[in-house]
Amino acid sequence: MSEDLSDLARPGPEAAADLPALVATALGEPPGRLGLEVEGRGLAWLVRDGVRLCSLNPTAVSRADPARHSAFVEALAGLVRRYEDLRRTLDGLEVGRTYRVDYKHEELRRTFRVKATLLGIGPWRPAEGPEGGGFTLELQTRPRFGSPSTFRIGTEVLARIVPA
Repeated sequence: MSEDLSDLARPGPEAAADLPALVATALGEPPGRLGLEVEGRGLAWLVRDGVRLCSLNPTAVSRADPARHSAFVEALAGLVRRYEDLRRTLDGLEVGRTYRVDYKHEELRRTFRVKATLLGIGPWRPAEGPEGGGFTLELQTRPRFGSPSTFRIGTEVLARIVPA
């Protein structure tokens, strides 16, 4: 038997080390901005420019069949695209400025529109796998009557944010 199958026998995190390069290829960019931080045998983080985007199980990734592995790579590429789109949108916002915000309430199946002042933008909340993750916006609304109200919304329910 002359074929080397040693890479198939590695169940540990080393087998998932090529994941950042595969995601970068799916994004159509050169490798280097994505990395993999390993924390023990069962946990690793996909990292872009020093920000932990999502957690994953490197052992499970390395044991996945090729079809699931490529689907996972495409899903991670979608997460990276969503992160970049949100980051570009949020980089254009100014703390202290008033915005018209539309956000969805999942349980009520309704979209709310408020005029609020942006108080802050939280750091990226890492996803578990390719699903979830996002930023948190802290906003303050000032009704005509009553005291100002401060609330937080996640970008996963944010429908629109434009200057008021």
